[in-house]
Amino acid sequence: MATTIPNDVRTLLQTDPALAFANNHRLYDDCTRGSESELLLFGAGYLGRRTLAGLRSIGIEPAGFVDNNPSLWGTQIEGLPVVSRTEAVEKWGQTAVFVVTIFHGTPVREQLIREGCRTVIPAPYLYWKYPGTFLPYGGLALPEDTLEDEDRVLAGAEIWADEQSRTIYRTQIAWRFSLDYHVLPGPSPTDETYFPPEVVPIHDEVFMDCGAFDGDSIQAFFERREGMNPTALAIEPDPMNCAALRERMARIGAQDRVKVRNVGAASEKGHFLFEATGTAASTLTEGGAMLVPCETLDTMAAGYKVTYIKMDIEGAELDALKGAQELIRQNRPVLAICLYHKPQDLWEIPLFVHRLVPDYKLLLRAHSEECWELVLYAIPAGRYQP
Repeated sequence: MATTIPNDVRTLLQTDPALAFANNHRLYDDCTRGSESELLLFGAGYLGRRTLAGLRSIGIEPAGFVDNNPSLWGTQIEGLPVVSRTEAVEKWGQTAVFVVTIFHGTPVREQLIREGCRTVIPAPYLYWKYPGTFLPYGGLALPEDTLEDEDRVLAGAEIWADEQSRTIYRTQIAWRFSLDYHVLPGPSPTDETYFPPEVVPIHDEVFMDCGAFDGDSIQAFFERREGMNPTALAIEPDPMNCAALRERMARIGAQDRVKVRNVGAASEKGHFLFEATGTAASTLTEGGAMLVPCETLDTMAAGYKVTYIKMDIEGAELDALKGAQELIRQNRPVLAICLYHKPQDLWEIPLFVHRLVPDYKLLLRAHSEECWELVLYAIPAGRYQP
């Protein structure tokens, strides 16, 4: 049964948090009929491994991973066997609970149901079943966590430039109280992530990529500015990612147009502990084994007329923005900032940017389902094409 969504955020915030928690806490039991069936985790990537670690911490051992990647079949990950979807459906389709642990899981859930699996659930249902183990995570949190910031949540609802953004904001809040997938609008195209059509291109663009990973976003940006003489500053603290980035830039003949900085972005100069994985999941963390330097974007941008900033740095976005205030005020660059690494990022980061430059046009787009791939676009009026 689809949830009826109130037309304003204020009404949503009148939801009884205890009732919302009780309803969502039993979603898992309602779907599994309270059985003690074996669990299978569909998706052996980052979310699957995180889910496995959480389950093991409370004494639950899944039967295995299911994955569509043939190179993983017959192997083990974290001590669990990895099997194909076909094998899993044949062996466990009528007996196990399939928990879909990928970030855009609806197509997979629908496919498993079509193939005859009896019990298929999204990972957030499991996370709400055991909130002390799994929450908060990304945009997933308990209702009271959202209500603690009620005034800020309400303020965040008032700053968007178009109706699509207001709808996404409101439905994201609604989903946090209901976990009802029917309330969420369909995602925007993934090839528009960081590069929405509402931005007017300009010549001699200087693209600052914070969390540059292996250079995939820089390459995509150059392809969109072909013939317009773009350059880039790549900020990436993971040395393995930096090596891959330099290789990519050499491969596409762009090495002379990209300055690579093997540092992190922060509100002040210093160092932080970092978990370097050589993947997009590299992140700063208190348990990190590597001590990496960090600098402010204000400092790193010296000598450059930065016109476009993209930021995907695993929850450090707000801190990095605090170190870019002079740059943003003076240059008025387009901003593309991820909002899905912490629950409060959905309102705190847009409110910070709005306070910094009140005449920015602020857009919110979701490029995946649930709470993932939410991106804030702050666009100077002269570059905004509604």
